[in-house]
Amino acid sequence: MSKELSKPSFRLVRTFTQQKYLEDRLAYLAYYDPVTNMPNKSLFCDRLDMAIARIKHRERLVAIMIVGTDNFGMVIDTIGRDNADKILVELAQRLMSVVRDGTLFRAWVRTISVLR
Repeated sequence: MSKELSKPSFRLVRTFTQQKYLEDRLAYLAYYDPVTNMPNKSLFCDRLDMAIARIKHRERLVAIMIVGTDNFGMVIDTIGRDNADKILVELAQRLMSVVRDGTLFRAWVRTISVLR
């Protein structure tokens, strides 16, 4: 009898754990790019709105740098999506290593933006 009771509760715990994982993953993907793990366009726009609000109150400056990857479609066609994604990850890591006091975003498919 106790074995029969333990099976449904185990399934319930497993289902709850899977549900929680999926909810957490969706919450993460709402604001982060799955390829580079950088903040995405949604988070970029949110942070930009916050920066603009700070400008109005404190009269501070905000800098935005957008790094475009021109002709990246040719790179994808030549070496494939997976290898092109590796290049984007490497570019993001290199930019993160030199950007001080700023946040990097993959706001658009072929661009990386810096908000400071």
